[in-house]
Parts: sequence; structure tokens; C-alpha cells
Amino acid sequence: MKIETIRKEILQKLGIVPNLFITKTTEDSIIIEEEKNFHNNNLLQKVIINNIPASNIKVWLLDFEMQVKGFTPSSKTVEKVIVTLENNVLTFFMIELKSSIKHQMPNERKISTLNIINGKFEDSISRIIFLLTFDSHHDWINFKEWDVKFKGIVFYNKQIQSSIDEGTRICKIISSKEKKGLLECRSTFLGLRKIEVKFIKNTGEKKKLEANFSDINN
Repeated sequence: MKIETIRKEILQKLGIVPNLFITKTTEDSIIIEEEKNFHNNNLLQKVIINNIPASNIKVWLLDFEMQVKGFTPSSKTVEKVIVTLENNVLTFFMIELKSSIKHQMPNERKISTLNIINGKFEDSISRIIFLLTFDSHHDWINFKEWDVKFKGIVFYNKQIQSSIDEGTRICKIISSKEKKGLLECRSTFLGLRKIEVKFIKNTGEKKKLEANFSDINN
């Protein structure tokens, strides 16, 4: 089998199996769940994003947790990606759920939660770019004319601070009044890029957080 034949078959497969990684949605609410936390009501289990203007803009869901034999990577990615197309801008909202954000403690080798989140954004961007290159369904055939924008959104319950992380950019973002800012991410295919990152703290019951689309889009 020739390489070009293999490539055509991959493209065809991605096109005829609409739920393989990307699904189009017209719902005005999206639920993102962290199933591993279902055993404990003190952990963040679910985020509901409401008032999504799906009737006015195109919206997709990108699922990195879809298990595809021989394709699912070992690298860590975010829970879910909400993709919107508006005014020829394709925006990837990389959604991460955290019950607690633990900073690195003195004399502790374990990597801080903030560094793990940073790495998840970087791995997710690499995989998004890979899928953009190969996927040709759900109107993505026109992606050459669109601008691409990445946003990292972190929903969390609590933050445990430490002086060790204070100098890092991502720590400065979560410690700022608005809890948002630009973060440098290095991806396999794009190199070093700055993306918008926003932290949204849960102020209600610990196991569930509800937010509006405007909260992640502004």
C-alpha cells in the first residue's frame, strides 16, 4: 500500500465517522464531567456551560478522551475542547477541571498542578493542530481561510499556594485580580505561542460549577 493511499483512507475515515473526535452541536448548554471524581462530593465532578449562542455561531465539541486503538496518545490533554466559528475565527476553548490547584511545596519533587495544566495546554494544542491537518468533515474543509485562536480555561474549587511557584507566569495569572492573562505554550508543531488563559473559581457547591459562555469568551 502506498503512502498516498494510506493518507486518503485516513481522511475518508475521519470524514465518514462524525463522532470519532469531533461532533457538531446546536445545544445552548454543554456538560463536561470528570468521572474519576464521582466517588467524592467534595471534588469537582461537573461543569455546565450555559447560554452558548449555538443558533448564531457554529459550535463543535472535540473529545480527547475518545479511545481509538493505535491513535490515542499517552500525553496528557485537557478534559474537553469547545470549538466555535465566528467571523472567520476558529477558537479552541481548552477546558480543564481541577478540584484543587496545588502549588509545589518546599523540598517537594512533585510537579505543581499549575505546571501540569501548562503541559496539558501544550499537548492539547499539538493534537488540535494534528486533527486540523487531517480532518476534512463538519465544514473544516474551509479552515484554510480561518484564523485560529487558542484559549485555556481552568475551572477549580480551591487553591493551595506556595512561594515556590510565585515567579512563574501561570502562577501570576491565577494570582491576579482578574485571574486571566497571556501564557507562553510550546507545542510540537507551532513552537512557542502565547495563548489566553483564564481561571474560574467555583463559588457554589463543590461537586458542580455552572458558568455562562460569556464567562469563558471574555
